[in-house]
Amino acid sequence: MTWQPGLCFIRRRLIAGAALLLGATLLGPGSSPGQALAASLAPPLESSAQAEVIAVTDVSVSPHEVPAGEPVEVRATLRNYGSSAREYSVPLLVNGVVEHRWTGELPGGAGRILAGRVVRPIPDSYVVQVGSQMDVFRVFSSEIVFSDLVVRPSTVVPGQPVEVTVRARNLGMSVGRFRTTLMVNGQVERRIEGVLQPGESREMVLPVRDTQVGAHAVSMEGLTGDFQVAAPVVDLPLPPRVPISTAMASALDAEGQPLPIVGDAVVVATVAQGGLDFLFPVALKPGQAMASFHDPISGVAFQDGRVELPLRGPLYQVVGRVLAQGAQVTGEGLVTVRVHAALVEAEMRDAVLSREDGFKERVGVGLGVELSGFPTNGLLHLTPTVDLPGWASAALEVLARQQGKTVSSVALAVRAAHRNLPAGAQPRTLLAVAPELVERSGGLGELRAVRIGKEGAAPMELRSLGDDPQGRVLLEAAGPNVPGDEFVAIVSMADFPQIAVSKVTLSPQVAEPGEPVRVEAGLGDSGTRPAVNLLLRVDGELADARPLEARADGGAVARFTFVAPRPGLYRLEVEGVQRFLRVAPAAAPGQTGFQELRISPLTALVGEPVVVSALVLNASGADRLVWLELEVNGVPMQVSRQYVEAPSATRVEFRFVPRAAGTYRVGLAGLRGELEVARPPRPAALEVRELEVRPALARPQEVVTVRVLLANVGEEPGEHTVRLWIDEATVAERTVRVEGLTLIPVTFQVQRQDTRSYAVRVDGLKDVFKVALRPPTDLVVMSLMVEPAVAPGGTPVTVLAEVQNVTGRLLNGTVLLKINDVVRDEGAVSLNPGELRAFTATISVDTPGLHNVELVVTPQGGSVASVRTAQFLATRPLALPTFELVRLDVTPREVGPGDLVQVRVLLANLGELEGEYAVRLSVDGLPVEERPLSVPGLATVPVSFSVKAESPGRHVVEIEGLRGEFLVRPLARADIVLGGLAVEPGEAPAGEPVVARLEVRNRGDARGDTTVTLEVNGVSEAVQGVSLDAGERRTLTFSIVRDQPGTYQVSVEELTATFTVLARSSLLGAWAWALSGVLVTVVVAAMAYLLYRRLVRRPTGQE
Repeated sequence: MTWQPGLCFIRRRLIAGAALLLGATLLGPGSSPGQALAASLAPPLESSAQAEVIAVTDVSVSPHEVPAGEPVEVRATLRNYGSSAREYSVPLLVNGVVEHRWTGELPGGAGRILAGRVVRPIPDSYVVQVGSQMDVFRVFSSEIVFSDLVVRPSTVVPGQPVEVTVRARNLGMSVGRFRTTLMVNGQVERRIEGVLQPGESREMVLPVRDTQVGAHAVSMEGLTGDFQVAAPVVDLPLPPRVPISTAMASALDAEGQPLPIVGDAVVVATVAQGGLDFLFPVALKPGQAMASFHDPISGVAFQDGRVELPLRGPLYQVVGRVLAQGAQVTGEGLVTVRVHAALVEAEMRDAVLSREDGFKERVGVGLGVELSGFPTNGLLHLTPTVDLPGWASAALEVLARQQGKTVSSVALAVRAAHRNLPAGAQPRTLLAVAPELVERSGGLGELRAVRIGKEGAAPMELRSLGDDPQGRVLLEAAGPNVPGDEFVAIVSMADFPQIAVSKVTLSPQVAEPGEPVRVEAGLGDSGTRPAVNLLLRVDGELADARPLEARADGGAVARFTFVAPRPGLYRLEVEGVQRFLRVAPAAAPGQTGFQELRISPLTALVGEPVVVSALVLNASGADRLVWLELEVNGVPMQVSRQYVEAPSATRVEFRFVPRAAGTYRVGLAGLRGELEVARPPRPAALEVRELEVRPALARPQEVVTVRVLLANVGEEPGEHTVRLWIDEATVAERTVRVEGLTLIPVTFQVQRQDTRSYAVRVDGLKDVFKVALRPPTDLVVMSLMVEPAVAPGGTPVTVLAEVQNVTGRLLNGTVLLKINDVVRDEGAVSLNPGELRAFTATISVDTPGLHNVELVVTPQGGSVASVRTAQFLATRPLALPTFELVRLDVTPREVGPGDLVQVRVLLANLGELEGEYAVRLSVDGLPVEERPLSVPGLATVPVSFSVKAESPGRHVVEIEGLRGEFLVRPLARADIVLGGLAVEPGEAPAGEPVVARLEVRNRGDARGDTTVTLEVNGVSEAVQGVSLDAGERRTLTFSIVRDQPGTYQVSVEELTATFTVLARSSLLGAWAWALSGVLVTVVVAAMAYLLYRRLVRRPTGQE
């Protein structure tokens, strides 16, 4: 700092507003705003006199970060640096908008701590301003994330429910509402919404039921899963007739002579006395008997008393057979083959099943059953699965417990939906399973077969039949048939442990019809998890059995899902522990009303529970569920459903605990109210501030004023004894009572005769003054002022001074500039007789508070120095730049390759000084772009980046810890797959065509073309081109003719099928067919001749 000589005179001025801080209107008693402004432009007071000024010296917000809807406390210190009382009106601004205004009167020299509260429901950063002082607080946002999507079971039979569980977590610091949808196969299955408290985690159970066979995709919020509805592998009707080829079928008698075929089907009839009749369409003369029958097309055959009827599916493939042995051949005209019973066999077919662990296994399922009669509309139906429905699991567990066991695993289950089978039938279910599955179940010796029906479970006979050609273990389970659906399960069991259920919980505790209810049964905190299934009973009936699972706290829990089909009261029981569930439909608009909002207490302390209640009126005529949401300060705090009986008026209650003081506005069912929450007043806390001794240089017996500021930062009044020590001796004391949040000046006056320095102490504050003789001086400090009089700490201020030589001779001297009695600068001065010279200096002080400026001019030659003082107020320094990034937004969230994604974020400078900041964007953890920005103080600027979407998939963008994501869809492309290769019929005479059918499907999302090459025994047979739209299916057909008998393999890429070419019939058979053709021709010609003769002989005129 260097003193700069200025003009010969200084225009005395004060900048309007330097003393009047922003937003504060200062009015003295009886004065007008114009008079106040005039006073602010008046010359500064001389010597120790103080400018008449009120100023806000600091502002603070506590806490600086809060959840949405929670109040923050704002405190600001208001000082009256004048000597007289002043009225004040000070606004509190939030983001530039007046939130509150403090008014009152402040005595001269005193101060007041202004306290208020601000609440905001919307997450953001907010700037609080009182006067020119500012602070910032931030309202936390919620952050709802979804995870742990699980689909159970992974494979079901048509109509069996699937349970989708997903967890929602609120990772944010504020209450959050979520709305989302569960999608199945791209269609909305269910809409879900709710409210989560900060840190709350909730598992949602969403049942799905689908009867469409095939794979089904499940998705929610980017999470995916799938389940499979298994197709029946045995779906075999028991036909009353089996068609044959009249052209190709042949029958012989005992002498090998051909018998005429007179029909196109073999008829199966049930004999009243028991047994079956197979009626072959073969004409017999008296005394003849049929020795054999063969149709190479249908496969129907009779030889040596053995009947074989192949049963064919929709594609004419063989799916089963009817076999009978020891047949009795009778009849004249048509041949009747009578048997006591027939064996119906369903061909073993493979199915691929998906398990929850992602393991896929190929199993084989077949069936055999001996029937003494064919039922009308009889059907054999088997569908494999890996999981049992709840009722079947419960019945199975009951059977195990009857043997002192519990079910440890279900290796494989088959749903048997046979139709119209006789009660005495004994179906034999054939299964082919992987050896690994057998080993996981404890080996063959631990496997058991169980039949499970609605009436309960019963053991079946289980036999091992060795291995099949694929190395799988062949098992046969046999047992009596039960009408209706049943399951055949291959299970393993373990010893039943002793258990005691300690707690059963329902979530929710009231429900709508069809809504899933989670039932959890725990064993407590024993630290062990026995391998056992718990049983759920509903109104005394078995409903489900679920295994115990490990719990996070070390205990064990079994989780059930119950869906009530209709309204009512349900008793749910798990191992003897009961809970009751009320089920009712949701109230429609107009069916219920609300009144009498009550808030208790209306004035509460922080941490004290508050009860909010309302009266719900149900006039609908039936019990209803009513959705209620408690809103506090514009934020949904709790959502609940209440069961309301009809007709009734029911009072429903919510409880919440306010965590901060302030006004809380409450809303419930359209009713509004508010309460005041206070904390216990802070006790008095008094402290002594700002010791000031004036004048610092006094004459003997001149009055020296010692002044301190006594501040009570507590909220209750308090007393403090202020003691004045001079040279460590107590010279005065004063007990002062100070109201809460108030600052008052305490003044002592002393006089000293001896010329020396005196040490002054008040509490821990220290200063000095000096008593000396002061003769007239030759160099006089005429004026001293600081501009501006109020400035933020660290901001430069200008010291303006005038010094005059009052003698008639040239004088030289020294100039000292002191700040708070510390020399900040010094220099030499030389003035001509009578000369008046101006000087300026620039200084800055970081520490907030009232600072003393002293200018001392000492002439050479021993003349007495001239001293003049002034003051200026340093408020809180302008905050350095502090940056925060908020509100990351990614749009659009789903794009195609090559599209642009906009990533936007707000950059907030929470400091008061302008600063620079580099915003860095990364995608998938890799830096992409960096953008330097200059941001003014207390300003927010948007920052936008453009990201080009490239590789398909989900991508994560990050800016300084803020994360978002976008999905790049794969390019629209065709995905053509081939399947379902089949050849019909599987057997054909030489020279007769067979038809190969192939299913072609476009699974992609764009039109596509492909060429299909059909090969027979590795040689190209035919080529077809096909063009398919997205999602289109088409069946291609190829005609194949072979003259040479044998088995041929048909292949298309990896798909294969076979057919057999049979040798043509014997010469006798061919001759018989030729003779039959001649006879038919002769008969037709004869009938035509007779008709002609009849017409020729008709009398004339007769029509």
